[in-house]
Order: sequence, then structure tokens, then C-alpha cells
Amino acid sequence: INLIEGDFFSWYLDDSIWSESIAQSIKSILVKINSYSDASLSYQFETLDLFKELYMNVMPQPVRKAFGEVFTPDWLADNVVTTCLEMIDNEQWTFLDPTSGSGTFVFKAIEKIVERLLLDGRSNKYILEQILSRVHGIDLSPLSVLTARVSFLLAIRPFIDDNNMEIEIPIYLGDSARLPLITKFNDKSFVSYSIATRQGDINLTLPLSFVESPDFVRTVRQWQMLVKAEHVDLLSNAIKKQFACDEDINHFEKEILSFSNQLVSLHKKIGTEYGLKLLQTLFYQHG
Repeated sequence: INLIEGDFFSWYLDDSIWSESIAQSIKSILVKINSYSDASLSYQFETLDLFKELYMNVMPQPVRKAFGEVFTPDWLADNVVTTCLEMIDNEQWTFLDPTSGSGTFVFKAIEKIVERLLLDGRSNKYILEQILSRVHGIDLSPLSVLTARVSFLLAIRPFIDDNNMEIEIPIYLGDSARLPLITKFNDKSFVSYSIATRQGDINLTLPLSFVESPDFVRTVRQWQMLVKAEHVDLLSNAIKKQFACDEDINHFEKEILSFSNQLVSLHKKIGTEYGLKLLQTLFYQHG
């Protein structure tokens, strides 16, 4: 459900640009990508980072250097993950790469899970659930996140038996160095987010219970639609629904209204997708 989002690379979906020629080109790309999926884990369960070389050729070296992007060779990533697992006495280990890039370390972690569970004779459904719940990645580069998500999908595709199943790919756009602040109010825990922009600081506080809930990302995606529709009141009311009582709502109401106004305003002034991408960057680092 989050493979293709309304981001910097969805320009081709605009009604004024979309054409039969673009449609056929995208179909051709999908057919080509699909040809890799069945082979992605065919050789000793090895997950292939298919898009690393493509990314490195698309993004100029000076740009990658400016962002501090260094791509780890597959053999080194495999050695690091293998060595780490030898030090962990827990078969249900979880994995998070806070600077995941195109996903080299992420896919080595997937490979280890698949190798173990296939040897145990586990079902496709169980293997899929384990991968989705135990392996996560975060990156600040939208293009890295996009390429990692596509590769992640190819890695799990052999285990998807139900084509109607809703899957959230656990690769998120966010700044893992910018941690939210945990605060207290009325003996309840809240998470305070803050991000600086040229248009001013943007702040929002949410209940920790909501942030840790399985519905967090899905709900944030619904907020994105309200930003795109430029409905300040609806967005503000949707955020308020996540607070348990009127006292909490009253305490944070001004902040919620300011946040809603700022996002919609940025969406109107700066670009059709800027407010949406800012919302993702602010929240999705929670993964």
C-alpha cells in the first residue's frame, strides 16, 4: 500500500502529463522488473540488490558524496549481518537499518530469515509475516527509499500467496538522526515532533499509544489525503480523534490547528506534493 506514494517521482501521474505512451512505457518497465522476481531468492536464498548499480549511475557521484551516501559491497554487508547474528541469542531478532540506502543490509537480513525458516519448513504466509514485522529500513533520500521498496517487494513476492493482501513495505522516508521527544501530560506519554523549514518551524504532539499502534502509518496516509484536499478543519479534527479525552485535546488544540494550517499552506504555496512529503518525513521515521 506504500510502494508508490504521492512523492517527488509521481509527476507522470498528473492528468495533464499522463498519456498512452507513458502508460505503455510503465507497463514495459513492470514486465521487465517482474522477470526478476522469481529469481530473486533462487540462488541460496540470495536477495539481489537489483537497483544499487542503477541508483549509482542515475545519481551523480558529487551529489551522492554531498549526501554522505556510501554503498556497501554485498560481501561486506553479508559478513556484518552474519557476525552480528552470531552474537545474538534470540531467534526472533529484529533488524533496523537507520540509513538503509538502496537496502543492501536490509536484504541480507531478509536472506537470513528466509534461509532459517525455509529449513524449518515454515509456510509462505509465516515467512512473509516474519520478514514484514522484523526487518525495517529508514533513509532520508526519496530515491533510495523508492528503489529499496521495489527491491523489498521483489524479495517477498515469492511468499505472497494472497494477491488481495494489503502489505505495507517497512522502508520509510525519514531522518533517523532527528528523534522525537517523549513528554508527559496528565500522567500520559506523548511524542513531540518538530521540523524546521524555510517557512517556519512545524510542531505537533501525539499520544504515544497512537504512535505505537498498528494503525499509525495508515492513519497518517489518510491525513495526507486531507492535506492534498486542502481541508484544514477536517485535518485538524482527524488529528484530534487520536486523543483520548477532551482535556488532552484542549491542551494541544492550538498546536494541532497550527500544524494543520501550516501543512495545507505549504501544500498550496510550495508545491502539490511538498506538504505530503513533509508529513512523511516528520512521522515515518517511526516505521
